[in-house]
Amino acid sequence: GTGITALPEGLQVGGSLDLSGTGITALPEGLQVGGSLDLSGTGITALPEGLQVGGYLYLSGTGITALPEGIKESQVIR
Repeated sequence: GTGITALPEGLQVGGSLDLSGTGITALPEGLQVGGSLDLSGTGITALPEGLQVGGYLYLSGTGITALPEGIKESQVIR
């Protein structure tokens, strides 16, 4: 994994964002990801309001139980 532990607020990523296995524990408000977002095996337990994901959201091995508005259950791979 990488040493990533935090992302800047309002970050916009045009493609996919793979954070699997990183030390990140929270996502910034208003994060926008055009492609898929992989959070597998991270310490993230909650998703921020305003999160937008264009593709799939990979959540296996996380403590996430609730999805914010705008994220559809059909996008989620657990």
